[in-house]
Amino acid sequence: MDNHELSRQFEDKKRTFENLETEAVYIIRAALQQTDIKLHSTTSRVKKFQSFLDKVERHQTKNPFEEINDLVGVRVTCSFLIRHRPKTRRVEGPIRADIRTVRHRRSSYRGG
Repeated sequence: MDNHELSRQFEDKKRTFENLETEAVYIIRAALQQTDIKLHSTTSRVKKFQSFLDKVERHQTKNPFEEINDLVGVRVTCSFLIRHRPKTRRVEGPIRADIRTVRHRRSSYRGG
């Protein structure tokens, strides 16, 4: 598939990606509100076409919309969980009950 066709397909699907982003953030916030976990922030994004294209070329994918699994990303930041590592798993539980994650990554970033 050439870059022009990829661009056309990406643009055709972009609204769907944006809707998915909005829905994922809503579901995550709602799920965590049902717990005692203090949500600090959520940030999200839809991958830009150029970044998508770079990844397609780097990985030489045959079916990029099926093989690239980070077209939509959501980052959840919770306060005061670093010292209580088992609590980080409590954040995942409510989210995974409502959203099928393709990939997740825990971070112990402490700021500053």
